[in-house]
Amino acid sequence: MTDTLVLEREDGMNRETYLVQREIQDLVVHELRPVRLFVAISKRGTVFLGPAKLPREDHDAGRRWAETALLAAEQAKTLWVKMLGNRDLGGDEIFRAKGDLGEPQWPDKTFRDLVEIAFRERLIDRADHPVIRELAGEI
Repeated sequence: MTDTLVLEREDGMNRETYLVQREIQDLVVHELRPVRLFVAISKRGTVFLGPAKLPREDHDAGRRWAETALLAAEQAKTLWVKMLGNRDLGGDEIFRAKGDLGEPQWPDKTFRDLVEIAFRERLIDRADHPVIRELAGEI
């Protein structure tokens, strides 16, 4: 796991999360969101990076969502869990697996390898990246 800043873009029903290299984060600083990246695995064996948003001092409405996501990620280190958003609670509801799902089968890859794979198509690494240009109103 690691804490980092990401840029989230929503286009209708689609949400894409971009990793922005440190050298150019100042170009989009107001668009960045602090997250904690966790390596996760589904019960079907699909490995993925789960970005849990970190609580922000200036955003009380999202605080509970962030706190419950972080709690679920911590519990998932030792238990199989599932998160479901619950608007009435104002956060995620955490469910523990009732059965024995066995030990996860992790791939033979480093965290860095997984980050590179996950953000291969969504890495903002230059000032003329199309997302930077779109945010600046150039395209």
